This record gives sequence, structure tokens and C-alpha cells, in this order.
Amino acid sequence: MTQFLVKKLRWLTLGSQYDWTTRLYDKSTAMAFPSDIARLVKGLFRGREEEFEPESGVVLIYGAKDYMPVHRDVSEECERGLASFSLGCDGLFILSREKENFTSAEGNGEEDENREMEMLVLRVRSGDCVWMGGETRWCWHAMPKVMAGTCPEWLEAWPAEKGGRKEFEKWKGFMAGKRVNISCRQVWG
Repeated sequence: MTQFLVKKLRWLTLGSQYDWTTRLYDKSTAMAFPSDIARLVKGLFRGREEEFEPESGVVLIYGAKDYMPVHRDVSEECERGLASFSLGCDGLFILSREKENFTSAEGNGEEDENREMEMLVLRVRSGDCVWMGGETRWCWHAMPKVMAGTCPEWLEAWPAEKGGRKEFEKWKGFMAGKRVNISCRQVWG
């Protein structure tokens, strides 16, 4: 179990499941999104340009050498924003979009490798929240770098907290080299 959690576990899903083969969500097998996480996310992103109801999510667990390649989230049947929050080590988050004609999930000239793009690089820290809505909803994005040694001191020892349960002691320091990102989305309008 220890080897699995330290070396193998990289992601897990919440709520409705995404089929990576078909690149679709199956409404007939929709699962409830965890209500406690839904309340947290809705509270964090209250007052956005549109209200959203988290229906699907992914928890990504990064080590210092892990990364997320460039991609766009375009499988949802709803155009509401994507919510994301991070814990642990800092990471570099890149957003990129075409300078012109960038308004939806449709192709928008993706076959043109010479199209002009604009890019933003953010350093996301533990506790940071990102909302991708409006024009940024369809942006290309990636997490190319996790910055080792940047986990907040108060989180480094988790889950082996002072005065905590003895069985968690073997996990002391687990978060010191990890970055956890929870990304949530509404799938259906």
C-alpha cells in the first residue's frame, strides 16, 4: 500500500466519470459529486460570471518530477467555467490562447501550427484557486513544473499531525514533496 500511494497513485476522479477512450461523459452512469467538496468549491468561486454545479472532478497528485501536458477541456456539454485549487508544493501553470477568433471549444484553426498565440504563466501556491471562465474557459493549459521544497511548513508533515493518530506517523513528510490539485467542472447544462 505504501509503494502504491507514494509511487503509483497519480490521480482519482470525483463524481461523474470521464471515459478517456471515447472522450465523453455518460449521463446514464452519472455519479453524485461529493457534497462536502461541492460546498467548498462553490464557496471558493461564488460570484463568478455564472453559477456552476460541480458534477465531475479530478484530483491530481504530483511529485517533483511530474507534470500535466498541454490540453484543453472540451468534452463537457456545458460552457460553464472550470474551478481548480491546489495544496502542497508550488507549480507553474500555463494558459495559452489564439490571439484572434478564440471563442469556443470548436477547432479554431488548431491545424495551423503557425497561428499566433498569447501565453500567461502563473506560479500557483498552496491554497491558490484558479477559475477558468469566459474567454479562458477554452484556453490550452498545462502544469509543466512542480517546484520541490516549496510546500508550506505547516502542511509538510500531514497527515502525521502533532497529537494525531499513531498509524499516520509512517506518512510524516508525505506532502513535503507533493502537489495536489483538485479540478472541478459542470458537465451538463
